[in-house]
Amino acid sequence: MKILFVTLGDYLSPKTGGARYTSEVLEILRQNDLEVLSLYDFIFVRSKYVRLVAALLISLLRKMPLPVLYFYSSSFERKVLSRISELEKDGKFCLILDHLELCYLLRKLNSDGNYSVVHLSHNQEQKIFLDKSGGGRFYRYSEYMFPYSAFEGRVFNSVDAVVSISETDSEYFSTLNPSVSLLTLLPTFSYTPKTKTELRRANALPKKLVYLANLAWMPNMEGLKWLISELAPVLPREFEIHVYGGGLDDNKAATLNPPSNVFLNGYVDDINEVFDNAFFSLSPMQYGAGINIKVTESLHNQVPVIVSSISYEGIPLKYTNGLIKLDLNAGLWVDELRRYLASSSEYETLRGCIQYPAPSEMAVKLNEFLEDELRKK
Repeated sequence: MKILFVTLGDYLSPKTGGARYTSEVLEILRQNDLEVLSLYDFIFVRSKYVRLVAALLISLLRKMPLPVLYFYSSSFERKVLSRISELEKDGKFCLILDHLELCYLLRKLNSDGNYSVVHLSHNQEQKIFLDKSGGGRFYRYSEYMFPYSAFEGRVFNSVDAVVSISETDSEYFSTLNPSVSLLTLLPTFSYTPKTKTELRRANALPKKLVYLANLAWMPNMEGLKWLISELAPVLPREFEIHVYGGGLDDNKAATLNPPSNVFLNGYVDDINEVFDNAFFSLSPMQYGAGINIKVTESLHNQVPVIVSSISYEGIPLKYTNGLIKLDLNAGLWVDELRRYLASSSEYETLRGCIQYPAPSEMAVKLNEFLEDELRKK
């Protein structure tokens, strides 16, 4: 199967959940005749400020939401369209548009082309935009010029199929276009997690509690603040909270003033360092759109997770074994930690019931889905 995959380019050095999702999807697709075109090969100005100013100027000429115009490139558009024309001469192929922001490319595609158009969705992007902007002036200006929901609706009525990271998002997308083909493809992780026997100090104290998050994302930062202000002060001395992830500079770290049982480890290249000897993973999310990739990665590593109600949104029920769902009440979290510390058999039972799907299982689902779409052409 021939595939043309159009993406941003951050998958080459993935530091965020979205970039890692793209990277893992590409890993699955490499068994096919895969070609990748990356926007970042055509954008030479990386300054966020300059690109935002450019998006504001372009918005006067092209009616699209600001987040879309932020990634707009006429040279990239020409390259993609040219490559599509060349590939059509050789037969059918699958065109995958990664990220909603790159779906401006749809406006010049031939609806009768010799290819199936598939959108790889990471989020309900209009909600993400609202969260990131806080509903401020850029958000209001963008919505005035071209509502993101209208752009989203246009996209989902133009593509043949959608691959979504979240079951919740898939349900929402089906309301935008009931006839579009949908596949929920949860985050995949191609590395093999360590087994219990490989973990160091498996029975040692204090027990390691993991908070893995991109701290440049405000909902994640609010989660960290809750851990520091609410959970850490009442946490028994048998436990430590270890925080991993980028986005936290020295100034921000200093203002947090973490207590002695909270360790800010920053970003680490080796993911096994995060989950090595982890007793529980923690996800005290209070708001935010989209699936929590770090919750799914914890399950992949057979590490149970204590979650707030929003933290497991989008994960199918059959894969939520190993999650302990609690209100944001520090006392309740401590009670559960004490319970599983006191009973190793209960803890092993909890770990043993985790059944997150293997990458091979999801690879079969994705490739069969794309092949089915291509056969319709």
